[in-house]
Amino acid sequence: IKEWQGQLIKSEKYPEIILILKKMRQEFRIDLRQEMIVQESLLLQILLLLLDKKPSVEKNERYFNMVHYLESKVDQALNINEMAKTFHMSIGHLNRLFKQNAGISIGQFHENTKINLSKTLLESSVFPIYEIAKRVGYNDALYFSRVFKKQTGVSPLAWRKKI
Repeated sequence: IKEWQGQLIKSEKYPEIILILKKMRQEFRIDLRQEMIVQESLLLQILLLLLDKKPSVEKNERYFNMVHYLESKVDQALNINEMAKTFHMSIGHLNRLFKQNAGISIGQFHENTKINLSKTLLESSVFPIYEIAKRVGYNDALYFSRVFKKQTGVSPLAWRKKI
C-alpha cells in the first residue's frame, strides 16, 4: 500500500493501472486524431481504480470496440442498425452503453470524428473542399460546409485560410 496525496493506493491495483496506461499509449499511436473522449474514459478508469470503484471491464471493452468501429466508418454514413448487429445488441442498449461511456450520442461522436478528420485534411492537404467532404462521408459539399460551420464556427475554407 502506498500513499498519494493523502489517498491510500493498494499495490494490487498497479497492474490494472499500468495496463490502462499502456492502452492510452497504444491509442495515441494508432490514431493521433482520435477523440480525447477515449483518453478521458481511460483516465476515468484509473480514477475509479484509485477510488476503489469497480468499472465494468466488459462494458469498457465493448465501448473501445465501438469507438474503433466508428473510426473505421468515418467515410460512411452512420448505420446504427448495422452497428447494433455487429455488436450483437439492441439499438437502445447500444446507444445507452455508448452514451454512458462517452457522454455523447453515437451520432454526435461520429459527426465529431468526421469534423476532426476534415480539420486535419484542411490543414495538411491541398484537396478541394468537395474532395474532403467525400473523404469524410459527405456526398454533398454544401451540407458538409453547414455541418462544419455549425461545429467549428467557421466555414471549411475559412478554417484552411486560418492556418
